Amino acid sequence: MERGGGGVGAATAAAAMSYNKARTSYSDHSMASASGNEYAVPPNFKDSQISRSSGSVASSEYWPSVKSDESDSDEAPSAPRAGTKRRSSGRRVNIIRNIISAVGQSTPEATATYPGYYQETFPDDQARQRYINALQHRAISEVWDGKLHLCPFPKPAKVLDVGTASGLWALEFGTKNPACQIVGIDVDPVVPPFTLSNCSFETVDITKPWPFETKFDYIHARGVPDFPPNTREAVFDSMWDHLNPGGWIECTNWVMRLQSADRSTEGTRCQQWFRAIEKGVGAMGGSLHFPIEWQRLMTARGCRNVQVRKYPVPLNTWPPSERLQKIGSMMTENILSVVDTVTNTVLGGALRWSKEDCDTIISDFHKELPDPSYHPFIILMTTYGQKPF
Repeated sequence: MERGGGGVGAATAAAAMSYNKARTSYSDHSMASASGNEYAVPPNFKDSQISRSSGSVASSEYWPSVKSDESDSDEAPSAPRAGTKRRSSGRRVNIIRNIISAVGQSTPEATATYPGYYQETFPDDQARQRYINALQHRAISEVWDGKLHLCPFPKPAKVLDVGTASGLWALEFGTKNPACQIVGIDVDPVVPPFTLSNCSFETVDITKPWPFETKFDYIHARGVPDFPPNTREAVFDSMWDHLNPGGWIECTNWVMRLQSADRSTEGTRCQQWFRAIEKGVGAMGGSLHFPIEWQRLMTARGCRNVQVRKYPVPLNTWPPSERLQKIGSMMTENILSVVDTVTNTVLGGALRWSKEDCDTIISDFHKELPDPSYHPFIILMTTYGQKPF
């Protein structure tokens, strides 16, 4: 199905209307906000809609069921289904790629906050990983309107950042809260870009007993991958045991199921890739939907005031909003920066795809994801709860 310039604009407008409809349904069935009010979805798809969203990805309209077709097979797909490939004009694709390049390499906010992090070249793996970490951190900050957390705590005295990676969140939180002591932990040694007197970092395997004698007022976990199934309970027990009465646990991660309000991604390589990765991760004993378990795990341990926040985030620049396009371009850059490694590890390893099949789907994925004639999004989910006094 080919589209000209007018077709892209009309399709995008239609997708935005469908997206709004889905979001309205999503919000109508959502949990109340901390203030007890539901957020309405603006009728004209304004910038505010991401930052004011909440709801349930379990909605049948918002999270379509996966159909049984050839794309559900563990076998490497040879090509997208006939009649589903959609293209925008070459000129528009080039413009979009230029936007992605410009935002990904050097946004004013990122450059001012993390000088030297956004680079055009990566002299080593550590620099490349720093780039990816910074981009992921900035994308979530944009979705949250610059907020570093969503739970409504007063200023905490001691904070634990679980899965701190290169320590960006901990350092930014420490900069804004100089009276607070922050400890960042990760399974790999942490190499922060700079130091703060109120921030420290340790190497800790969170699936094993934690080495801390002190307790914390706030435990933050963002982007931590799925724990081995037999350790999920133990990890949340550790969080609970190391939390002061009245303190908060907050967990944030992506629910990696590709969605589109107008089903424009049906039968595409992007859809096939996401489904294959889901199967591959499952074969390795993990899950891409584990954030859905957080509410149950927190409630089972006695957390109160448990809240779930879900944000549909575009994966390219298709939405008719400058702010959402900026977020979408960051998400494109974010995903394309890891798709090669993830494909070769999960599809080539767990599902035993050939190198040729992996290279083919990687190449097609790189072409499709930035194309604004597709309207993909995924869910950013945050769950937080409070330990009773």
